[in-house]
Amino acid sequence: SWGRAEFVLSEQPTVRFENFRIPIEGDGENAGELSLDGEMMLARGGRHIELSKSSDLAISYQGGSFESPISQGVIRQFSNADQDTWFKEHQLGGQFDLDVTLTPKLGVHKISGVRDSIRIVPTMVLGSLHPKSISMMMNERVARFDEVSGVVRFDGFEGEFDSIRARDESTSLGLDGQWSMHPGEGLALDLDVGAQGDLLSGPIRAILPGAVDRVIEALEIRSAQPVSIDDLHIQASGLGTDDAGFDIDGSAKLINGSAVIGLELTGIAGELGFGVKGTNDTLGYELELEASRLRAGLMRVHDARITIIGDAQNEGVVLVPEIQASMHGGRIAGSAQVRPDAIGEPQYWMELHASGVRAAPVFNDLLSPPDGLVGPPRPGQTMVLSSWSQADDLSRGAMIGDLTMTGPIRDVSKRSGRGLLQISGGSVALTPGLIPLIEASNLSLPAGSPLNHAQASFYVDGQTMAFEQISASSKRIEILGYGTMDWSTRDVDLRFRSRAMNPIPVLSDLIEQLRDELITTRVTGKMGEIKYSVSQFNSTRRLFNAMLGKAETDQQRRMHEVEEQVKASKHRSGQEQADEVHQPSGEAVGSRASSWDWVDSGLKKTPAGSQTGSETER
Repeated sequence: SWGRAEFVLSEQPTVRFENFRIPIEGDGENAGELSLDGEMMLARGGRHIELSKSSDLAISYQGGSFESPISQGVIRQFSNADQDTWFKEHQLGGQFDLDVTLTPKLGVHKISGVRDSIRIVPTMVLGSLHPKSISMMMNERVARFDEVSGVVRFDGFEGEFDSIRARDESTSLGLDGQWSMHPGEGLALDLDVGAQGDLLSGPIRAILPGAVDRVIEALEIRSAQPVSIDDLHIQASGLGTDDAGFDIDGSAKLINGSAVIGLELTGIAGELGFGVKGTNDTLGYELELEASRLRAGLMRVHDARITIIGDAQNEGVVLVPEIQASMHGGRIAGSAQVRPDAIGEPQYWMELHASGVRAAPVFNDLLSPPDGLVGPPRPGQTMVLSSWSQADDLSRGAMIGDLTMTGPIRDVSKRSGRGLLQISGGSVALTPGLIPLIEASNLSLPAGSPLNHAQASFYVDGQTMAFEQISASSKRIEILGYGTMDWSTRDVDLRFRSRAMNPIPVLSDLIEQLRDELITTRVTGKMGEIKYSVSQFNSTRRLFNAMLGKAETDQQRRMHEVEEQVKASKHRSGQEQADEVHQPSGEAVGSRASSWDWVDSGLKKTPAGSQTGSETER
């Protein structure tokens, strides 16, 4: 050590320093240098003392660390039990420079402690802390920043954060605001925060309130690109006590985010607004996502709005009352919720409804590479379909659909659900796979009667999507089917058959039934690598088996059930008013040159180089 130090042990003990410096070591390593200059009055424990003379003691601790023995001793000396526990639990660490002036509080005071022991008199603390690095344990995560600048100012038990800027390899943080730590009240904060980088898994994640951290985990909110927060406002009180409270609001910009609300959302580009209020035990929150674009499963969606609410009174309950988005000229709406099951694992329930969505770009979404619609053009096309919304492509009609799904968030093998899909208003024959199916069936489409309506009903069981009924029809012909598809590999195993729609009066009922079903086609393989095989005259065998009293095979029974379901569906829909798809007028629809105009109650389509016809589109 250097300089002069004097201790006066009298009835009025005093300590004086004159340019006194001492190096500090911790665990055998340099832990900074402590400098003291000035006078500090002390007192005897168990007595009253009147302080009437002001004196100052200037303390400078350069290159200090929160882990050093001297820092831990100062924290214990100037903190109450709750505050000392808070520092220990959060394992505060890091390097800093400290400049402090200690001034005794004038007036009469009773000195606590063992009688006649030497104690520090009530003291006012004025100074500044210049952090160089910092680490902290919160929510079982470590927040560590190796580069820190700015000043923490303090005046007694209050102070401010002035231009604090912290950075690590993937994250930067800036904050300004006020703080206080009065005895028995815990730490209080009023901060304005900005941050950029890996905020959902980096050090920022560690300092979020526990309930917010749990919802990020439950909904698997992630971002492959840096996240930006510009206007986060944090108010907190009672930190380090059992009555900690929070009031937080702000917004984050996402570039390539993802989440799971029953359906996986990826490629999120937009803004996530959030508000959090309450205590650790009853903390409620509301998140509002406004995305210019995202993928719902494999499908491109734009102008999406999703509201997520955390129930403050029921931990683990997450409500999604509003899901709205636009998709390829149509709209999607729905809702969802997440609730813990009997053992605390989060379970979701979700419903979605789609209307007016153009079918052609949806099939492009489902069949194109998951990493995006990128070149070169697909076979048979002359351009890359890179537009996020293709509202003008009505070449395969428009669709309506419903989907409900439920299951544990983290186990897709246990999910279940049911859905219905209908396509009308365009050439359903252009649907991927249908032309090869027709060719494999050795079937010719009737002239002037295009396939213009398709429908599928299905249920989901883990990774399997089971189609209970698939149908495509025109006025003269109908294709019926059923089968399964693996959700993850997109392997299909489907059965189809074709039948005429209009009976021939001159034929007997027996011959009519023989004519109705001539061919059964099996479709197997992955999407893009489909294989077709044909089995002829299944209906003939079914008819003769019935005449001879033989039971139907499972395949024959399922196909017969599909036929009855389609008939019942058409009977119901025939009693309802038909929907109409209003086609846009112009020189092009999708990639096909066409013009549209109204003819009576239907639509008149005149494709380039084709025959004019009129038909009402449903």
